[in-house]
Amino acid sequence: MAREEGSDPFQPFAKVKGGVDQGRPIKTDLFRPIQILAPSIARDYGLRPRPGEIFIANLNHKNQFYIAGIPLDAISQAIYQIQKFYKPVPILAHGQVRLKFKEPVILRSQRNKQEPTIETNDLVLSIHAAGADHAYDPIIKGTDGSYALVLGVFTTETKIIENARRGFSVEQWKLNLSPQQKRAYARQYLERSQKWGHFKPYHTRDHNCGSEMIRILDDVIGYRSEPGTEVDLAESLGQRYPSLVVPALRKRGLLGTAKDSRDPDLEKEPDPWIQSIYRTHQQESPAEPMGSPARLGS
Repeated sequence: MAREEGSDPFQPFAKVKGGVDQGRPIKTDLFRPIQILAPSIARDYGLRPRPGEIFIANLNHKNQFYIAGIPLDAISQAIYQIQKFYKPVPILAHGQVRLKFKEPVILRSQRNKQEPTIETNDLVLSIHAAGADHAYDPIIKGTDGSYALVLGVFTTETKIIENARRGFSVEQWKLNLSPQQKRAYARQYLERSQKWGHFKPYHTRDHNCGSEMIRILDDVIGYRSEPGTEVDLAESLGQRYPSLVVPALRKRGLLGTAKDSRDPDLEKEPDPWIQSIYRTHQQESPAEPMGSPARLGS
């Protein structure tokens, strides 16, 4: 069936695989897996290939979706972010990785090729639980197959707006990765996002935003616990839950000294661009109800 004019040719469609919502369509207005595109498709959207660039669809910028050219060779920093969104229960948090680029990531609208090009040097790789709605019940729906694990890509501006509107604090830890490891990490994340789509089930304990980020990092740096050694409790919990991730990152050599690794919290970062976004959006409420604080997929 032909798509309507102005529709999104890369909008995915999937149904919930299990649980109380089995068979209902998965919502795709906020969280989507990416699609890796051939250069010929990118050219059709006005993007010209650069050395070391990968093209994707379904990058989220202000909850609209874009084709993007991502220069993997130009990643300057990888930062683990701990998004704290529920102060009464500190263990509830969301883990994601921020990438800074020396060259711009170029975005073109998926719905309208006539819209102007957008450029950014800042992205966030963020894993979410996607289901039939945006409410999230970690006790029931987080373990019964009602959610798919979706590896999404967002502009950092999109995430800052959410943080400002919701009053989330974001802790930042600079990851000790070589240029080759940063490139490999980003590529593996994108390839896994496309491969898994909506097919991998989310699970509150074993397959969540924290556990899958650590698994990808472990693959990239070649980390494995030594056979016969006991994994201490701090590392074990940190591999699963972002609020406790720092010991796991340190055990892997991904953090330098505390002084070198700990960046200012995002909301305190002195960059005028970041502070301007916070000032603009701090007094706003979310455009759409967000469900319980744990909706974000940790």
